[in-house]
Amino acid sequence: NYARPYANIGVLYGNEGDMVKAEFYFKQSIKKDTLFALGYLNLGLVYFSTDEFEKAKDCFEIVIDLKPKDIDSYYYLSAIYSVENNQQQAIESLEKSFKAGLDDLQRIETEHSFDNIRHSKQFKKLIKQYLK
Repeated sequence: NYARPYANIGVLYGNEGDMVKAEFYFKQSIKKDTLFALGYLNLGLVYFSTDEFEKAKDCFEIVIDLKPKDIDSYYYLSAIYSVENNQQQAIESLEKSFKAGLDDLQRIETEHSFDNIRHSKQFKKLIKQYLK
């Protein structure tokens, strides 16, 4: 099928900052293969980068349905929940990301989306439990 080539083109446009074209090509990749998790993940990243959080959450949830141990989907759901000041869901999603294998402390420390939860006891506990 042609899902991956469409997704690759979408990545190229996304890297150039053309989110409209990136979105188009990721949607095309999903049309070619409705079970193509990478297409949904990348589409979710487009929506995340343009602050379309509800659409992003929908995409990340689909990825999780297709790939229950997807680190990035849980990570970005956590970031969205943090931005939305939903601390409990942010912590729960971040913990799922850790359990799936997230081990990049620098990524977490530099993610501005976590600013709303970074100083919470639960966040610090997770970092200590999984990364330090």
